[in-house]
Amino acid sequence: DYAVQADVDRMFAAIPRLDILVHTAIGGGPPDLFMNIDPADWQATLEGKLISLMRCAHAAIPKMQAAGGGVAIDGVAG
Repeated sequence: DYAVQADVDRMFAAIPRLDILVHTAIGGGPPDLFMNIDPADWQATLEGKLISLMRCAHAAIPKMQAAGGGVAIDGVAG
């Protein structure tokens, strides 16, 4: 679960070398008028898209640097 830092850390610890990170978040935000949306729903959307990207990038970049470089491709749709 990329929303859980320990899970992301465990996943990247199992990867000895990393040359590319592809992160794709799909889906929209809470489907309603702004004033009808619970802030917890927005938090879940941010965790699933933005914060997960940050968690994975923080874990991936040191491995890419150790390998002499790498590429990160990020996309969000929805």
